[in-house]
This record gives sequence, structure tokens and C-alpha cells, in this order.
Amino acid sequence: MLTLNPKMLPRLDELEADLVQRRDHATTNGWKGEIEGIDLTLTFLRGKRSQTHRAVSLGMPALPPERAKPSTKNTRGPESKTAQVQGKVWVRTMVASGT
Repeated sequence: MLTLNPKMLPRLDELEADLVQRRDHATTNGWKGEIEGIDLTLTFLRGKRSQTHRAVSLGMPALPPERAKPSTKNTRGPESKTAQVQGKVWVRTMVASGT
């Protein structure tokens, strides 16, 4: 699902105003297919706007400035070995023999 940056809400207002103007023009000219397409687009636009307003009012979580880089360390412990074959990493776990 596409999420919208709340800073883009004014742009949605501009798009809606343009679509309403285009719809009026299509109505004047009797372009029924164009009217249906614009109505559908307006429905999606208004739904996205209300979804964004809900997300903002609920408090969207802040994204970290940078994603953590994956560790290259062997995090599986001493009982495993890794081998790189043709660009793929294979993990082989050595099981300690129990009594």
C-alpha cells in the first residue's frame, strides 16, 4: 500500500481542484466515459487523503534516518560455519554429539 507524506496534502488539494474543473468540462461536453474516470480518480484521491489524515492523527512512527547495516559477523555462535558459493551464503550447523 502506498503511504503518503503528510506534507503532500496541499498537493492533493490542487489535484482535486484540477479534477473537479476537468469533470465540469467533461460534463459540459457530454463525455460520459471521461466523467466516470474522473469520478473514480476523485474517489481514490479522497480516500487517500482521509487515510493520511487518520495516520497523522494517530501519530505516524518516525522512520530512522538510516537503516542499520546488516552485520557480517557470524551471529549463530561457534557451532555453525558459513561458506560462500557462487554469491550465495550457505550455513551449515554442526550439531554437538550428545550422550
